[in-house]
Amino acid sequence: ANAKRELPERFGVAIDACAMRVGAKDSDAYLAEWRKGEPEEVGDDIEAEATKAAERLEAEYDKARLVALVKAGGKEG
Repeated sequence: ANAKRELPERFGVAIDACAMRVGAKDSDAYLAEWRKGEPEEVGDDIEAEATKAAERLEAEYDKARLVALVKAGGKEG
């Protein structure tokens, strides 16, 4: 089963800014750096889990952290 949540616009803006910064000029270049994490075990209520994950991302990635990611070419650490 799958559930999706749309993140706030600031995430899309940061992703686009980062793509421009690293010179991703087309879809292939844009997506080349995307990585999927390993699947995680979740509870039976997949919709609630998706909401919880989106809320966690919103809380953990404030404006300052997104700006830092853009400046670092999308890489952390």
